[in-house]
Amino acid sequence: ITGAAGIAADVAGVRIIGLGVGRNRPRITFTTADAASCDVSAARVSLENLVFINGRDAQTAMINVSGADCVIKNCEVMTGDATTQAVLGVLTTDGANRLRIEGCHFHGLVTAGTTSQISIVGGDSLVIKNNILFGACATTGNISAATTASLNGLIDGNIIQNQTADANNKAIVLGAGDTYIISNNRMSVIDSTSPAPVTAAGAYVSGNYWVGATGVTASTLM
Repeated sequence: ITGAAGIAADVAGVRIIGLGVGRNRPRITFTTADAASCDVSAARVSLENLVFINGRDAQTAMINVSGADCVIKNCEVMTGDATTQAVLGVLTTDGANRLRIEGCHFHGLVTAGTTSQISIVGGDSLVIKNNILFGACATTGNISAATTASLNGLIDGNIIQNQTADANNKAIVLGAGDTYIISNNRMSVIDSTSPAPVTAAGAYVSGNYWVGATGVTASTLM
């Protein structure tokens, strides 16, 4: 994909389903332009069992979702390597109501450059469930929300590691107007001396465990 909306999922109800296992699946690689992206603007579009690979330094966003009822399921999203990092993995707008991101593997390296792997800018009733997110996202968090409130969402059962060696890094950062349930997640932040790695004043936070350093056998319930 070499430009903005290089994949434009603009027909309602389409399911794009990859066949195969691991990297022997359809691979979508972003090159040439920082604006290169896969855009989902129609309702009820599913992206399933695909591999998305960042190939640009400072790529704006890999997957833009503005259509309602989108499903991103069982996909691999490589947000960065040693030389290239996408700024954002998945980016929503306030039209992305009822988006489900489930069973996906987001991963980068310790190299800085990715702001968030899932960035929520509006959209209500989102479900982010049973994903793995490893990346160096600093204080912004692997999952973040900004500017436009997102209501009645669920972040549940995810494994999240912020790989930035910073005393104030976070795993999940939501705004005070984002009304979520954040439950049953397992999180780690490297060498953190900050309070718990979730900032979410408008959320109900329960049943999550986290650790703040490598080699620690006990975790903290929040």
